[in-house]
Amino acid sequence: MAAAVAVVVGEALLSAAVEALVGKISTEISEFYRSKNLDESLLEKLKLTLLSLHAFLNDAEEKQISNAAVKAWMDELTQALFDADDFIDDIATDALRRKVEANYLHRQTVTAKVRKVLSSPFKRPYQEINSQMQKSFERLEHFAQRAHNLPLEKGVSRSVWRATPTNSAVDDSAICGRDDEKQNLRDMFNHFGELDSLHGLKGLRTLTALPFEFNFWFPGHYLANGVLHELLVALKQLRVLSLSDYRNITVLPNSIGDLKHLRYLDLSSTRIERLPPAICKLYNLQTLLLSHCCNLSELPEEMGKLVNLRCLDIEGTKLQEMPVEIAKLENLQTLSRFIVSKQQHGLKLAEMRKFSHLQGKLCISKLENVFDLSDASQANLKEKKQIEELSLEWSDSILEDSHQVVLEHLQPSTNLKKLTVKCYGGTSFPNWFGDSSFGNIVCLRIEDCRHCSSLPPLGRLQSLKELFISGMRSVKSIGSEFYGGNSPSFQPFPSLETLSFESMAEWEEWNKIDGITSEFPRLSKLSLTSCPKLKGNLASNLPCLVRLDVEDCCLLESEFSGEVDNRNIMRRMNVFNFNSLQQLSLYEIPSLTSFPSNGLPRALKSLVIDGCESLEFPSHEFLHSCKALEVLSIMSSCCSLTSFPLGSLPVLKRLMLLRCENLESISILEEAAARQSLMFLEHLHVYMCHELESISLLDSSTPNLSYFWVEKCDKMNSLPEPINNLSGLQTLYIFDVPNLESIAEEGLPINLRTLGVGNEEGVYCNTAITKWGLDRLTSLSELSIKGEYLVKKLMEIQVPLLPNSLETLIIEDARGIQHLDGKWLQHLTSLKKLKLLRCDKLKSLPKEGLPSSISSLEMMICPMLRASYERKKGKEWSKIAHIPLIISYWELST
Repeated sequence: MAAAVAVVVGEALLSAAVEALVGKISTEISEFYRSKNLDESLLEKLKLTLLSLHAFLNDAEEKQISNAAVKAWMDELTQALFDADDFIDDIATDALRRKVEANYLHRQTVTAKVRKVLSSPFKRPYQEINSQMQKSFERLEHFAQRAHNLPLEKGVSRSVWRATPTNSAVDDSAICGRDDEKQNLRDMFNHFGELDSLHGLKGLRTLTALPFEFNFWFPGHYLANGVLHELLVALKQLRVLSLSDYRNITVLPNSIGDLKHLRYLDLSSTRIERLPPAICKLYNLQTLLLSHCCNLSELPEEMGKLVNLRCLDIEGTKLQEMPVEIAKLENLQTLSRFIVSKQQHGLKLAEMRKFSHLQGKLCISKLENVFDLSDASQANLKEKKQIEELSLEWSDSILEDSHQVVLEHLQPSTNLKKLTVKCYGGTSFPNWFGDSSFGNIVCLRIEDCRHCSSLPPLGRLQSLKELFISGMRSVKSIGSEFYGGNSPSFQPFPSLETLSFESMAEWEEWNKIDGITSEFPRLSKLSLTSCPKLKGNLASNLPCLVRLDVEDCCLLESEFSGEVDNRNIMRRMNVFNFNSLQQLSLYEIPSLTSFPSNGLPRALKSLVIDGCESLEFPSHEFLHSCKALEVLSIMSSCCSLTSFPLGSLPVLKRLMLLRCENLESISILEEAAARQSLMFLEHLHVYMCHELESISLLDSSTPNLSYFWVEKCDKMNSLPEPINNLSGLQTLYIFDVPNLESIAEEGLPINLRTLGVGNEEGVYCNTAITKWGLDRLTSLSELSIKGEYLVKKLMEIQVPLLPNSLETLIIEDARGIQHLDGKWLQHLTSLKKLKLLRCDKLKSLPKEGLPSSISSLEMMICPMLRASYERKKGKEWSKIAHIPLIISYWELST
């Protein structure tokens, strides 16, 4: 893949850079000058000059847009300020290095080495430092004098907007810097990311390696081997380096340690396995992002040298231990995860007390390694008032009394907003859990706490909006202990909007509070998953319930006598009384046989039925009563369904019929009301209905149908004809319909934007492809062709059939094709993306080459192409060398 690099230079206003420089001179540099008896008056003069420049900058930053002289002054001043900052940062960093190394050695009681470090000379002689400082002053003073000859006003306060690139895409307009620098940037990489030239880029401060145009298909980006090392060696002035999402980066070179000015390093979602020890030389580093580095298994031992580190994100890594020296980073403000060590001399929970500035999100994991129970109280979580999200995690829910003591002493601040507890091994929760003083908690998760037989009084949490409970295998009954009281005057869960119970293996009863109108007055979403023994009275009066999901709760419809009457699930749940219910999902309830006779909730808009094979498909009258139903999805359910009556649901917009094993036809009801109802239909998806033979769709009945997908329907022999009368159709997929006799005899719908056709094996219908009128589809932007039959037909026909509007072409499962003829592709001047998927025998691409407009080529499981195209080898390379983005997957992998 071609790796482009986006450089963001000077995105912050220059005035802010000046302020930072003045601050640095006033602190680190001033202290250094005093300690070495250098000329401090020079620093004062430099500060005054910078402040003088600062007075003009707000006005200059706006006027440079329209005044060429001001722009030239700003460009030159920017470079001068950067040079001055580089020099001053060199001094400050060298002084910091000596201090850190001395402190580090002192802690190891290596006295002789400490003296050696403290007495070692600076990398620059002191006289040279003074001389260079004088030159910086004179250069900046020159700009201050020039400012008086420009149409600039002092002290102007104006709002200047600058576009800032996101980390998902970078537009050319967001790249700041000289035009020649931008061009050097674009030329820096050739088509497969190998470094061509770094001339003109040596002074870059911010480097975000991202493709400029290619933010599609796959989230991973790629840098060729060797490029990263060359970048780090060459770009010594970097302050910001982001390589996030470059999935092929597995090793971070030792040269990272030479970026002494670096403040921000983002390696998130790369495949690095470890950080080199040299990274601990980045004494100025403030932010280190390693989130979702799924292979990262260790951190360097000397992490304590990163004295300026404020943010360390290691969420989603494979780390099992953290170096003890993490505890030296007492200025950390963000630490996503703290791992308690089981080693005798490893990182202990008590070390958490040192992080008094932590804020935001914190996860403490491997709490089973707390052997000294006093460590939990020493962690002092209660005083960390800026932590808003806390996760307390044990590795496995083993019955252990010590867990209860640890959790008791890990009481957080009442400022907490989100709390998660995983694999807690105690038999009950501590008193603080569910205490009303935690009035700021809005989200709570309790996961796999298998030995707790009852829930804490969570109903007392006045601000709680989301509650997720899963894996509590010892809970058999939920009642007043959960609500936090049983008085009719007490209102539990006043703010709760989302409630989810999952994997509650022994839960049988859900009891109510007598005399109360509703235990959950604001609940809008309720989910019950894998609660196989749950039966009896469920929460019934839920005035705000909008969505109900029920999955694998096979006894939910049981009578109290123990006899299962599978038809009563809806009645037991009082579903028809949920007047606000808009979404209902029923999963894996194979014994469910019928809907309630008095219908579904009147407000219901979406109904999903999956894995309910015995559920009887309702009558026409029942369907007609569903006045608000817009989405219906039936999957592996309703074995009684043989013919679906289109038009029976008054306002149906989306219909999905998947794996309906006895469905034979989809037909339109012969009545006026049905024709009116079909006016709403927009989306029809039919998949793996092996008995289905026909679908009836008339253009006048379905004018708003824009999406039609039929796949793997073995017996289907015809489609609605003439299909071109479906003038509103924009997306059409007809895949793996082996008995289809004809398609589009009078042409395809003229407004199609996306088309997918073909069978993985065999002939694809008897209609000549020339009758489809592909060349007339001027809106078609994506075409997917499945199987070799249609590919061969397109290559056989001498006249180009595909429209010039095509931007994406996908060829998949053309397993017998060995060579692609390019005559049918050359006229596609708008083609940008070409995907070749599972073309096992494909050896070569067209001898004419691919259209020059292609900017992306993806090849997945095309093994015969590997030798020709991998690593720019093989005689065929020239055919694709012009393509900026090439992605190759030789086998399926995560």
